[in-house]
Amino acid sequence: MTKHELGEWGTLVLGLYRASHETALEEFQDAALACVRPLVSFDASMWGTATLTDQGIDIHTLHLHRKSPEMMAEYEPLKDLDDAAISLIGLPRATRSFDSDLLGGPDERRREFRDVLRRHDQNHILITTRHDPATRF
Repeated sequence: MTKHELGEWGTLVLGLYRASHETALEEFQDAALACVRPLVSFDASMWGTATLTDQGIDIHTLHLHRKSPEMMAEYEPLKDLDDAAISLIGLPRATRSFDSDLLGGPDERRREFRDVLRRHDQNHILITTRHDPATRF
């Protein structure tokens, strides 16, 4: 079967399948993102797992693709202001997009949150989540 016969989505699935078999575990996420990028254009991404707690999210794993660890260090004390992520809490599956300039309100901490996003070129956000209510993972 040719690439043309597979179509874009077939090529994506085949690429992900190959990456899952031919790529070392620590390289898989970057390989998977390289497969997705022709269909969903993006500059950078974060891929992680977390558990929902009474205080917010407790991040377990985080893969930064073209993002700096400094951004996450600045984000951590302000994560309770992340309206984009908060809007997905408790939904079994969801994908939403956001413009970072529209997040939050006028108070000082929210301005600080938006400043962190701007400093790290996090201008347009697409979040996809899958949540298991039984485990809160």
